[in-house]
Amino acid sequence: DPIILAQEVEIDYGASVNNAFISGADVEQSFHADPAKVEPVGLKILGVDASHFGDDNSVLTLRCGRVVYPQMVVTGKVDGPDLAQRVVAYADGMGGVDQIVIELDGPGVSCFDQLRRSKYREKVIGVHTGARRNDSKHFNLRSLMWARLREWLQEHPNSIPRSGELKAELTAMQYSYRDGLLLMEKKSDFKKRVHRSPDRADSLALTFAANDAPPQPKPKRPAHYRGPGSWLA
Repeated sequence: DPIILAQEVEIDYGASVNNAFISGADVEQSFHADPAKVEPVGLKILGVDASHFGDDNSVLTLRCGRVVYPQMVVTGKVDGPDLAQRVVAYADGMGGVDQIVIELDGPGVSCFDQLRRSKYREKVIGVHTGARRNDSKHFNLRSLMWARLREWLQEHPNSIPRSGELKAELTAMQYSYRDGLLLMEKKSDFKKRVHRSPDRADSLALTFAANDAPPQPKPKRPAHYRGPGSWLA
């Protein structure tokens, strides 16, 4: 299995993939960067890729500007409420976050609903990655966030903790064009071709989706709510 080989020996899997979108050289340069010399400036954005049960994993990726922190991988069958609890615990452990971005096209919906009831209710952003774009370059939001990820990788310095699994997924992702617009490979098509889901790569890419997400409506408060000091806060 070439993808497993790529994980084990750290080769550029993209070199053997037609239409690979991201090069192994760009990923390697991010791996080699000293995180102590790359200052984390900007919003702390947490990307959550929720599993579809089966053999997929749920992956949490925190990025702050040019710095990506070690990914948290949740294996096994985890429902939405359980995943939401893990997201909150992870965010707390990282000193809080500014945004939590989760895909709404699938199992992430239940987790999103739970997070909207949590202390991070005003930080969570749900996105439809298949939503069409009107910018004359990208077919949908998935294409835009992957394009932003590639641009980020190509602008150094930036720092990502070394991960053979992440590199293999990033460099195996294919792209094409539809009606002259960039179109990224679907997660389901990637899984059929590579025999694994690009959970780690998609989780990282989700940290680049928030800039274009519509603002989320604030949760409604009861009429008798009296502010942060209220017993309902």
